[in-house]
Amino acid sequence: MKEYSGYDTKINGQLEEDLRRTKDANTLYISHYYFALKDGQNLIFYYNPQHFWDKLPLEKVEDYVWENLKQECAIFINFDPDKETKSQALENKVTHSAFFPETPRIGNHYSCLGSRIVSHHRHFYFLGNFGGCVKCGTKDLTDFDISSLLSWAVMTKTPNLIKSVYNLDCFMNKKNEDKYIVDGEDLRNHFEGEDLELAKKYIRS
Repeated sequence: MKEYSGYDTKINGQLEEDLRRTKDANTLYISHYYFALKDGQNLIFYYNPQHFWDKLPLEKVEDYVWENLKQECAIFINFDPDKETKSQALENKVTHSAFFPETPRIGNHYSCLGSRIVSHHRHFYFLGNFGGCVKCGTKDLTDFDISSLLSWAVMTKTPNLIKSVYNLDCFMNKKNEDKYIVDGEDLRNHFEGEDLELAKKYIRS
């Protein structure tokens, strides 16, 4: 499966540049497999900070999308990438057993000087070059973490499986939720993107 570095889309702008442009009037939403920036005119999507995806005029974003973003994402208001961070590296983290970092099917794989960050299934795993590992849930990310995500090199496989932003969970209207509930279990807690659709069809067939 192809891995994308994100630099192919540099001509379309990168998240750090857009944050700097809108630092006094932005809202940043961060999931484990995409970023979204409300800049006052558009809701701009990125697979990761280096990889622009798509943008929608704010007037075309329905209310339920905003509510879903609040439920799913870490949210930062007026984030300025040039401002000194207030949090510390291990803040909001718990220890996790170390593992060999690979790029997930859906998520991102960040690297810098031997250290790695892997984002997968609503969590971020931080693997230091010293061999240890800590993790946090997406909604527990800090400004220190965001500064790392913005500046580190990153690879992703997500574009192979999720082509359109309209396939993101945040665009799932609540009235359509029941189609993902099987025997009382929400398939979205176990699958994402193409895997979710395949699981739904297989289980219901």
